[in-house]
Amino acid sequence: MNHIRRAIDKINAIPQIYAFLFFEILIAVRVYAEFGRENPLTIAVFQLFWFTSVLIYFFAFFKWMLKLKDEDLTFFALGGFLPMIPVLFAFVVDRELTLNFVEPTSFLAVLKNIFTLEAAHSYNWALFPELLALLLLSFEAGWLISEKPLKSALAAFLATASSFLLLGFSWITVDPEHPSLLLLRSGLKNHQNYTLYYVSVFIIFSCIAFKDQLFDFIKCFKRKQLFAVLFLLGVLVDFAAFLCFGIDFTAYDLVVNFLPALALVSMIPLIKSKSYKLAFLFGWGVLGSLTILFFPPPH
Repeated sequence: MNHIRRAIDKINAIPQIYAFLFFEILIAVRVYAEFGRENPLTIAVFQLFWFTSVLIYFFAFFKWMLKLKDEDLTFFALGGFLPMIPVLFAFVVDRELTLNFVEPTSFLAVLKNIFTLEAAHSYNWALFPELLALLLLSFEAGWLISEKPLKSALAAFLATASSFLLLGFSWITVDPEHPSLLLLRSGLKNHQNYTLYYVSVFIIFSCIAFKDQLFDFIKCFKRKQLFAVLFLLGVLVDFAAFLCFGIDFTAYDLVVNFLPALALVSMIPLIKSKSYKLAFLFGWGVLGSLTILFFPPPH
């Protein structure tokens, strides 16, 4: 076990921004392996932020539950290899890979999918070995770092189950042909909506994961009126984005695009407050949002 711990320590010595970019490269390869070049760029960006939201969620969850420091969790970037498992598994068993969100069929069905790790699911069956590996490896890594086996086991199970429910369940869609809990009217195309939705989720999880930097950022505002100014700038950028790109937006569109807009206007104040990690993550989210607005899908 000591040699594994030493290996983790070496990985954790890598600057976290480099580790994060390494994870993104692995996910880009994974998305290309599943979808190829035929699909619109918006699908790739949406998938990238979906996987990255899972990474940040696990980072925040283990940091909170096991009382770990940021630098103890850099190795989580190696989780970028896990999403390759369904692709390889489908190839080995010679079956078509058709992954999608879990549809809101019934509460018991969703619970069954969570506790069986999708093993018997009609189209997400290939996720089983990936989810099993995620559960076991996150437990072992948490145990090695925190030296708390029971708490690590609980953290691994709760993080896997809750991330499945929060990120793997179909909560909102703007496509009438996609079964979901809520169908909302939108001027956005389907994967534009998904991208902005998961960029917003990514920003929320980033704030939770690096809440210390968020608090340092808040402390820099000596006058509370500046928060109102920042909020109003976010609203203006939110409206301006849709007007500039000629999108016939709805109230929902303004809501789902607000956090990326707020992230954009917050980047310079974040840098001035030396909240560099949060500024970088906000910038990454803004880049994803702008990409799907500049390069919309054909349909």
